[in-house]
Amino acid sequence: MAGSKNPVLRAVVCASSSIFLCASMALAAKKPVQLIRASVPPPEASLLNVQISVFGVEKKRPFPEIRDAEARYMPVRLKDGLQSSRFWGVVHVVPKSSIPELSISGFIISSTSRELQLRLRAVDATGKVWIDKRYKQKADATSYLGKDPNDEPFQDLYHRIANELAKKYRKLDHKDLARIRTMSRLRFAAYLAPETFDDYVTSKKKSRYEVARLPSREDPMLLRVDRIRQRNGMFLDAVDTHYANFHARMIDAYHGWRSTDYWEREAMKSRSSRIVDGAGWTFGGVTRGPLCGTSGIFGSPTVDDQKRYAASQERDHVHILSELGASLASDVAPLVLEVDGKILRLEGSVATQYARWRELLREIFAAETGTVSRD
Repeated sequence: MAGSKNPVLRAVVCASSSIFLCASMALAAKKPVQLIRASVPPPEASLLNVQISVFGVEKKRPFPEIRDAEARYMPVRLKDGLQSSRFWGVVHVVPKSSIPELSISGFIISSTSRELQLRLRAVDATGKVWIDKRYKQKADATSYLGKDPNDEPFQDLYHRIANELAKKYRKLDHKDLARIRTMSRLRFAAYLAPETFDDYVTSKKKSRYEVARLPSREDPMLLRVDRIRQRNGMFLDAVDTHYANFHARMIDAYHGWRSTDYWEREAMKSRSSRIVDGAGWTFGGVTRGPLCGTSGIFGSPTVDDQKRYAASQERDHVHILSELGASLASDVAPLVLEVDGKILRLEGSVATQYARWRELLREIFAAETGTVSRD
């Protein structure tokens, strides 16, 4: 190996030695953001169900395929944090919110291996805004030192969001929670049968909703609405599983792409700040030992060598992520459901199946009640 004339091999060895050894010694230990967890889960009647919509993307260049994949990857990461906190009921990732107790939407402002910026909005069923702000997070570089794709470099950001939501939740009393749950139920009913339930809810300024009146507990129409909601929950389970599977399929390539990009950039910075006489490398302001910077055992790769190697790695990861993104955007396996003894077959993309399902909910409710569905 000492006599190898392969510049790419020298670049690999050099980058690996300098970056990983220097990083392990010089990266300042940063205290991670701890996820707030409920010591005892709240009673079921106090749990709020959450839906996280697929994120929007502000700028898709460069790598539009990766941006599209991230828009589905990041909501799953956030969902995992919410579930782990034990403050919430069922948490689903969906193409579009369908009036849950708490709805979360996000927008990717910028995303690189070094920094992530999101705009997040959380609104409950009454229209009250819990969160509407921008989040910015530097990557935890130690996550790039290993090969575990589950070691998320922006985990602190997801924990910050989950913690803020938990703090908002803990400020609510039983009446607040009951009002949110009731409003979600009535707004869903108004979606299914607006001619019947519209006057149960009044809309105020700034998209706030209030209960105008309540149906009786044994109202047969509302009981049918509850049955439809249960079916909708089963469908959302299937949609959520699809996004979870997509997350599992892309995580290796995504971790590889971010890690390669991060360390390639660090290698360029390190090389530019290397001590002139080749005695060592300067990394994070700290000079560490004679490594690959000298013309010793491994030789000295050029900047072009390192760039070519990083570019080849990047192409491999981008190709995999592009294929995954295309598979999600195109038709997926048809979803077959049994409703009241009838077999329903939904085809097309996830978003198409989801939209068709929402139409079917109205049709099912109209058939059961003899009402006329209104768009």
